[in-house]
Amino acid sequence: MVQPAIMSSGSCSVESSQYGPSFSTPINVPSNSQNSAPRSLLGDLRDIEAVRRAMRGITRAYFVYPLAEGLLEALTVFAVSAKETGVECIVNMSQITARADFPSQVARQYWLGERVLDWSGIGVIHLEPTIFMENLLVYADAIRNQSKIFLPYGQGKSAPVCAEDVARVIVSVLVDPALHVGETYVPTGPRSLNMTEMAAIFGRVLGKPIEYVDLPIAQWTQAMAQSQMTPYDRISLSGGGSSPAGRARRTDRHRPANRGGATEAARRVRRRKPRGVWTRLRWRTRRVRSF
Repeated sequence: MVQPAIMSSGSCSVESSQYGPSFSTPINVPSNSQNSAPRSLLGDLRDIEAVRRAMRGITRAYFVYPLAEGLLEALTVFAVSAKETGVECIVNMSQITARADFPSQVARQYWLGERVLDWSGIGVIHLEPTIFMENLLVYADAIRNQSKIFLPYGQGKSAPVCAEDVARVIVSVLVDPALHVGETYVPTGPRSLNMTEMAAIFGRVLGKPIEYVDLPIAQWTQAMAQSQMTPYDRISLSGGGSSPAGRARRTDRHRPANRGGATEAARRVRRRKPRGVWTRLRWRTRRVRSF
């Protein structure tokens, strides 16, 4: 039996240039020979000639792009190259807020990207995960120094998902895509939690009280403007709108029940129960002194 060649895309570094960010992308192609190691190529996902060369001999591919400018261009180049070289299926990393009418420009671009892949005629599986649990480490400094989490999310709920759980979904689909082509899966964590509840879990794991501070949106926007975030990051994080309804809409998109049945489908793909915030935080704090 001939083993499929699988290509993965992603950003391993970002450099500034006169043309904007330049992404170096590892492309792993398992060889059909048991004695040959996978090869790794570096290239720009927006360079169609480079991507065409990388796609040769590929049958299944995984597309993921960093939170940065250039998503639609890179995804279109990826789709065209895959179509030309006979790729049979693509797993696409999108996001749960990918909607045509969502307030965030970034979310709307992810929605457009999904449509580009759907129109390509290639077998496509979209993944729309919730907030990645590992992103909670962004708040490590404030938690360590002030015992607080500062965010403007009100009492909106989310079900953070572990990156390893999402990776298991990706691998399972790429190994046997026939059952999944045309599906949109929404990997989530096992429970919907508001930020007060997440702060309480941080406190139990760390052995000290942690408080969630619900910032006014104007104060949050000012803090982001003074940070080292790129304008693109700020647009993404502020995309839900400044009103209470906008804030609730942004976070409530991340509830497991929001896409009826999708979480259970993703659970069947990865064949294991998703890990919650408590489990992941305990694992993380034992290995990394983030807090």
